[in-house]
Amino acid sequence: IELNLANDVSKKRELADKLISRFPNISEPLFIKSSLYGNNRGDVRVNLLTKASKIKPNSAKILLSLFRSKYNLFAYGASNLIELGKNRDSLSSINDQINKIISTDTLNASMYRSFGDIFRYLDLKKCSEYYKKGLEVCNQQGNSFRAEMLITVAYAEYLNGGNFDEVLSIIEQAIDTEFDPLLKMKRYFQYHIISMFEKDYDNAIEILNRFEKDIRSFGFTPSMVNQTKVSIHNFRSVAHALNGSKDQSLKDLQLFKKFSNLVLMDIPDLDNNFIN
Repeated sequence: IELNLANDVSKKRELADKLISRFPNISEPLFIKSSLYGNNRGDVRVNLLTKASKIKPNSAKILLSLFRSKYNLFAYGASNLIELGKNRDSLSSINDQINKIISTDTLNASMYRSFGDIFRYLDLKKCSEYYKKGLEVCNQQGNSFRAEMLITVAYAEYLNGGNFDEVLSIIEQAIDTEFDPLLKMKRYFQYHIISMFEKDYDNAIEILNRFEKDIRSFGFTPSMVNQTKVSIHNFRSVAHALNGSKDQSLKDLQLFKKFSNLVLMDIPDLDNNFIN
């Protein structure tokens, strides 16, 4: 209770140390202390979680947290992962760790997401397989994580050279499935961005047209609607320009400035350099 009530991270770490000293043969205090360090301190997390795993070797949450801490992209780096993939022994070790984690918990969708994220830099085909397994778990459970898994599956399919219409169809499912309005907004922009990347400007424009019509149903405050419209008009202006529609691009540019100024009225201390 005292640990939960402590507001200062340093104080929480001190309390965790006391628990570790008092209960040296219990893994939970070590796990708790590891959670008090961010992604930039993977070295500390790995040390604590390695000790915890020796006490409780079949704990799914400890093994998964240890795996994520070892191969954290923020600390480990994508370039290091790519190099790691060239080493057969290292790759074998990663697969062994994954298989052990899966043996302890087969119904954790976010676990498969983590494995897929790592293999995005090692083996795109295997990356896609892990993402699809995570989606399969979500489908079985009616999991709220389903929309996120759909997006990762779509991206993996795209990177693997999949049919672009099928990729867009998967993102459409993510838009329809997402219940959180802020994340739903993100899905619309993800659809737009991948269409722009594919130079499918008509689709990129159409999805923002749909989003603009749909935004009133999101339950956003007037200020949030204005902020969202800043992004819509900004992105759509670029899409129209690349699609050769100069007049439509200029129209969106003017609306971008209009809604930007409305946002500045609501948030006067906002940096307004992006408007000019």
